[in-house]
Formats: sequence, structure tokens, C-alpha cells
Amino acid sequence: MKKYFNTFFYAIVILLICILFFLNIPNYVDDAFITLKYARNFLDGNGLVWNVGEYVQGYTNFLHLILISFLGYFINDLYLSSYVVNFISYFALILLLYKHRFMKELPYKSLILITIISSSPIIVWTLGGMETVLFTFFILFAYFELESTKDNNFNYLNSGLLINLAILTRPDAAIFAFIYFMIILINHKNIKGLIKYSSAFVILMLYIFWTYNYYGDILPNTYYVKSYGIGSFKYEFGFYYLFFIIKRPMFLIPIYIFFKMFFKKFEFTKYDAIIIIFLSYIVNVGGDHMTAFRFYAPVIPFLTLAIFSLISQTIKVNDLLLKCIILLLITSQIFFTSLTPRDTDYVPRIGKVVGKYIDENFEKNSLIALNTAGTLPFYAKDFKFIDMLGLNDKVISKRRIDTITIFMQKYPGHSKGDGKYVLGRKPDYIIFGSSEGTKDSILFLSDYEIYHSEEFKEYYEFHKVLIESERDTFYFQYYIRKKE
Repeated sequence: MKKYFNTFFYAIVILLICILFFLNIPNYVDDAFITLKYARNFLDGNGLVWNVGEYVQGYTNFLHLILISFLGYFINDLYLSSYVVNFISYFALILLLYKHRFMKELPYKSLILITIISSSPIIVWTLGGMETVLFTFFILFAYFELESTKDNNFNYLNSGLLINLAILTRPDAAIFAFIYFMIILINHKNIKGLIKYSSAFVILMLYIFWTYNYYGDILPNTYYVKSYGIGSFKYEFGFYYLFFIIKRPMFLIPIYIFFKMFFKKFEFTKYDAIIIIFLSYIVNVGGDHMTAFRFYAPVIPFLTLAIFSLISQTIKVNDLLLKCIILLLITSQIFFTSLTPRDTDYVPRIGKVVGKYIDENFEKNSLIALNTAGTLPFYAKDFKFIDMLGLNDKVISKRRIDTITIFMQKYPGHSKGDGKYVLGRKPDYIIFGSSEGTKDSILFLSDYEIYHSEEFKEYYEFHKVLIESERDTFYFQYYIRKKE
């Protein structure tokens, strides 16, 4: 009977995971196309740049970008390459959880694996085009190596190498690098291991040296945009983000708190340190505006490990009951639209159509000012762009802004703009708002400052054109600079 139930359980888990993947197929986000644009310029011999000749680091996923470029060289499809990299990362995560010696020593190892790989933030961002799952894989692999050291200091070096790869994938990994350093220092008390671990950071030092020489800055340009907040709004959004995390993805945080507070004498563990520090970091940066809580994904494995560790130490749970609860938790994710988009993200869908229209109808090599820096610029190949939100523009990203002018400035990554600077570059076209443009519904700071400028009123005229695609019919609205 038990054998039949286990077969049924694993079959249902696989079915639910397939459903979650199917529901999230449309979730390829606009920002992912920024990486693809850098990759295309790189493969075309123009360097790791967004605009040819402008050396700005508008990405935070160097290793992810390089892997996509490497595959793109062979299969000649960067969009497909990003999917391949992310699915390899997802299956590498499964293999890590299934085969690593650290996992083999744990109780409930199969349930730990299932809980992690069936979590919507992991599944959604396997499909979303971003580096989230690759980042999570390296973070977890580095921890497993750290905790499998025993008397073998070589594993400390492995952990250091892996955490460096995580940092090259996404700089947030520096938080985990610090935590792991403190675990070796305080918990392991292994100075030789600490030296081995730290020696791997020569990789990071070389990368920083290259970054400074190539871009003129040791920090990604996006740091100045996305870590910036005006007043207390950044922290308010950070707490809202955490609040919604608690309410949604498989309810792991409430379960973790429940077991931590009521089933065991309180003891501060390594898992607690990782969970609390990284969730605090998420609050501090203001969370994220994207769907399915991508910032939360790297902490899901540690929450899962912590929960099953607490279960094994405190109470005996019937295996049947535990598996039924897990099935219920996985199924519950299907009913949260914030975890299952169910439809193509509007911005990249329209951006692709508009980008192709621009590529066919606008004067080649024109300068276009816009706010959507991903899909539209990727498909409009023979143009230069001004990213009016500053992700790919050093001047806008480093402008200090102390007051809220437009509501969207409250959202993380949308607070910057500089209308005077944009007009000073005399763009041939200006697109306000999102990909389809708008005449006077001002969304962002650059839009507002440009629209209320006398120079703009004198030198730019409004145009709109009806575009019909297979799915959408809409007016593309934009401004053209008058001939002088």
C-alpha cells in the first residue's frame, strides 16, 4: 500500500510542477531583453555594451550573460539560449539536491527536494529570462560544500569558488559570502579553512579590476538606480514585499516561524542567520516590482532545510500526512495569480511589436529616448537609445533626487530621471510611458520634466500610428524632433 501511495504522490508532484510550468510559460520579462541586447552586441564584436560605443554596465548578471552569449554563438538564438541556460540551472539544482553528500545525510531529503523545486518563484524564474535560478544554484552549492568540509579544507576552497561564481551571477551573493565567512570563523573555528575560502576571492578581485577598467566603475550602473529610494518609500515597499511573501509562496515563512516558536526551545542556527539577514536585505533594497518574488527565491532552500530540520528534531510527523500537506501547499500556488501570470507580460509583448515597427519605419541610426529598455531596443536593432530610467545611462543613474514628483518614483528602480539631460542630447524620437507610448499620460520623472519643458514644446511634434498585431491592436504614440 505504501509503495502505491508513494508512486501516486510522486506522479501528482510531477503533474503539479508541469502545471506550474505551463501556467508560467508567458512570463519572459522585459528586463531580460536587456541582457540579450548586451549579448548580441558582444557577439557582434561591439563589446559588452547596450549602445555601441557607450561603456555602461546596465546588467548585474555577468556570468549569466556570458553563458547566454556562449550558447547563442552556437545556436544563433539568444532568446532560446536564455531558456536553455535557465533550464540547465533548474535541472542542476535538482541534481544538487538529489546527489550531493550533504543531502544524503538529512532526514526527509526527498521532501526537501520536492518542496524547493516545486516552489513557484523557482519555476517562474526558470521561465522568466533572469538569472535567479542559476544564482540560487550557486548559493546553495556553496553552502553544501561548506557544510560537507569535516576535516577536508579543500571543500572550503570549493565553497569560495562557488560563492564567487554566485557573485558574478548576481552581486547580492556578497551577503551570503559574508555569512559563510562568519560560519567558518565562528561556527567551524577553522583558520586554514577560512584562508582556503578567502583565497578564492581573487576571482572577484580580477573581475572588479576588469569592470573598473572597462566601465569606469566598480559597481553596476543599476546599483545607483535600484538601490536608491526617496524618503521612507523604499523601506515601506520593502516591508510590503516581505508581507506579501509571507502570505503567498507555499507559506514557508509562516511554517518556519510556527515550528521555530512553538515546537522547540529557541536556538539561533545557521539557517536562521541566513534567512533573517537575507530577508532584511530584501527589505532594505525596497523589494522588487516583478512578479513571483524573484528576490525571495534564493532563500527558499534555506527555509525548507530549516523547516525539515525543526520537524526532525521536535515532533514525529506521519509520512502520509506530511506528503498530503506538501501536495496541498504545491497546489495552493496555482490559485495565486501573483505566482502564476497566466498571460504574456504586456510590456515585452507590445515592446516586441513596436520594436519591429521602429526597425522597419524609423530612420536608421536615430537616437530614441524611452523608458522600456528591454524588448523594444532589442528588436529595434539599428538605433541608439537613451534609457530615461537610467539603468543604462550613467548621468541619469547618478542624479541625486530628494523629492517625489511622479507617483511611479516610489517604486524600486523607477525613481530616477533627467528631462534636461535627455533634451540636451537632442533625441530624434521620444517615447513617453511604456512601450506603446503616450501623448500626455506622464508616468516617469523624465517624461514629466520633458513634457513641461519649453524646449520640448518648441522642437517636438506628436505622432501616432495604429498598429495591428496577431494579438493586439493599439496606437503607437511618440514625438519626433522637428527639422531645424
